[in-house]
Amino acid sequence: MDINLLPWREEIVEYNKKVFMRLILGALILSGIFLVFIYYLFFSRVSYEVSYTEALEKAKLNLVGNVAAYFSYQKVQKEVNARYIMLQKLQSSRFETIALLNGLARVTPLGIYMKKLVRRGDRLELTGVATSNLLIAQMMQSIEGSKHLKVISLQKVEKTESQHSTVTEFDLQLALTTPASLSEETAKQVNKLQMQNSDAVIQQDKTEQNKKNDDAAKK
Repeated sequence: MDINLLPWREEIVEYNKKVFMRLILGALILSGIFLVFIYYLFFSRVSYEVSYTEALEKAKLNLVGNVAAYFSYQKVQKEVNARYIMLQKLQSSRFETIALLNGLARVTPLGIYMKKLVRRGDRLELTGVATSNLLIAQMMQSIEGSKHLKVISLQKVEKTESQHSTVTEFDLQLALTTPASLSEETAKQVNKLQMQNSDAVIQQDKTEQNKKNDDAAKK
């Protein structure tokens, strides 16, 4: 009796082929998942570090720009304040010469005559004659009580005699002082000007600098 086993063998071979193909397909799928996981694990971290480094560089550029804008503003503000104070001094000194002469006239007692008056900055050199030393002392006391004049030193006191009279020649150095109220008022106005302009100027400089940094980062 002959038994034909060929169909059964063909079924076994076909079944084994299907199992093998399924195993191959499963291995390929697992390999793909593993490769995706490896890529995500390594390359995503590198991408994160690159983006983090770029963000740090951008923040650094913004910080440097803000600091540069701040120091630039400080320099400009100092120049503006210096010019403003100079204008205030010029404004306050418009009638300074007239006030000086009027002040000297008020503190000069009768019997003292001025021969020469020279001004060098805030210093005055006064040359005059007096009929007595007491009048010179009285004049110096009056000058010390003045708001705009102070005595620096009495350089020379020389008595000159003639046939009709005896006079005393003297050289007096004075200092021209500025009232403290004017300096305080100028300082208050400068501070007010700073408060009004500082926020707007700094914000404008920061905006311009940030725009430049963004353009540089894009390039």
